[in-house]
Amino acid sequence: MKEKIRLFSVMAFAVVCALVISGCIIMPPATSSSEPAPAAAEPAAPPEPAAPKGEVHNVTVKPLQVTVLRGMTYKFAADIVTTGDVSKELVWEISGYTAPGTNISPQGVITIGNGERAEVIVVKVSSKADPTKFATAKVII
Repeated sequence: MKEKIRLFSVMAFAVVCALVISGCIIMPPATSSSEPAPAAAEPAAPPEPAAPKGEVHNVTVKPLQVTVLRGMTYKFAADIVTTGDVSKELVWEISGYTAPGTNISPQGVITIGNGERAEVIVVKVSSKADPTKFATAKVII
């Protein structure tokens, strides 16, 4: 029985050696029994979110009120005050309109549709970087 075990051990060793030599198995480097086993690495913590590179201070719009006739357009002016590296991109919105032809462009140009029935439309311009910073104006039809 010992001879069968020894023969099996020698054959297994030969197979492992052949696989290692051919590059099929990569063995970790041997460590002496006196060296402690390496500790398992702790998973890396997620990176901290980047601190804001600046701040939006305020947004203003001019004029605060304007009269625009049906079928006409008007271009609002807006200003955004920031510090640091913050986008100065603005977002324009309108509310209170009724006609599908009434809209506002990304450049702040409002168009009053011919079929508009509202008497007042509210224009809101806000900072894309900080939507809590905004200004409003009224359009009287």
